[in-house]
Amino acid sequence: MSVIQENSTVTWFGAQFTALHPLLQSLHRDGGILRGQVELKVGKGAAGWLGRRIAKSMGIPAHLITAGRCDFSLEVSHRDQSMFWCRTFGADLRSANNAASVVESRFKPVNHFQTGYWIEQHGHLRLHLAVELDQQGGWQWRLLRVFWFGLPIPLAVFPRLVAKKTIGGDNYLFQVAFSYPLLGFLFSYSGRLRRAR
Repeated sequence: MSVIQENSTVTWFGAQFTALHPLLQSLHRDGGILRGQVELKVGKGAAGWLGRRIAKSMGIPAHLITAGRCDFSLEVSHRDQSMFWCRTFGADLRSANNAASVVESRFKPVNHFQTGYWIEQHGHLRLHLAVELDQQGGWQWRLLRVFWFGLPIPLAVFPRLVAKKTIGGDNYLFQVAFSYPLLGFLFSYSGRLRRAR
């Protein structure tokens, strides 16, 4: 019988960790790097303006939004009882002609699966995110609370968020999308990634 290496994600999920697809288990147990391409989309009119503001606040430069597609990597690691995601949009960071944009997030677990959530800190924005699992072992974030400079923001005025990852064959499929009532679709990035390490 194999022993599961403990880290913040494994501990937070507890017995439910095995409900994740085996490829997601491996990534979140051992850490690793996923690579592929990401498609970036923005809405039209006022929705597009707001979508570009969201992308900019995430550190994604305008030239990548205009291109609509770019190379992408995600590195998942664990330390200090937290999970870290390092997303790279654009050129390879090892290139001398680097035009990449790096977006880093720290996720701190609170309690455990079912009753708990994760705190994602990105600059002055702090999100409280629950996790829902689908029948195929996919993972979807569900936004619970939002704080800006430590002040709570009502969910009714914050853009709606869809953020999920699933497995298709040997590919990691993911989507992050923002929309707003009346305005509709604002911004999204999505892709199909493969394990690089």
